[in-house]
Amino acid sequence: MWDIGLVLSIIGVGISILSLYLSSSRTTKEDTKRLENRLTRLEGNQFKPEDRECLHEVEVKMNLFWSIVEKEFPRVLMKQRTPVLDLLLEKAEINGVSNLTEIEQDQLLDGLNQEYDRALETEDSGRAMAISLFRATLIYNKNHGEKKCLDSPTSGSDLV
Repeated sequence: MWDIGLVLSIIGVGISILSLYLSSSRTTKEDTKRLENRLTRLEGNQFKPEDRECLHEVEVKMNLFWSIVEKEFPRVLMKQRTPVLDLLLEKAEINGVSNLTEIEQDQLLDGLNQEYDRALETEDSGRAMAISLFRATLIYNKNHGEKKCLDSPTSGSDLV
């Protein structure tokens, strides 16, 4: 009545379908467990409100420090013997480093590098430190623009 080959083929197809179904549901359960563990870890790593307040305070203080460096250090770094550098420093003091053109920023950085070398030669460590801090501001603004961390409503520059 039934051919043995046909019966075995039908049984084989049935076992294959059952195996495929069971393996896919097991993978789904493993994926669900893995996703749940990942979400649990992410929830544990989130900032608490007091952490956000502390980070905001640090951000405000750092912004205040760097805004002082950006606004006050150009005046400190001006010398009568470097008219081109002095002009760029004056422009940076008035308009802010981020408002300088890319060419002006490059010229200012080159001039500061030369002045830094000169300060090291004359062992003027205070001037070398001031140049280093101002160069850091210039390089950061050139590479990143002005970004605020935590999307805070106020930044340190509002305090100056």
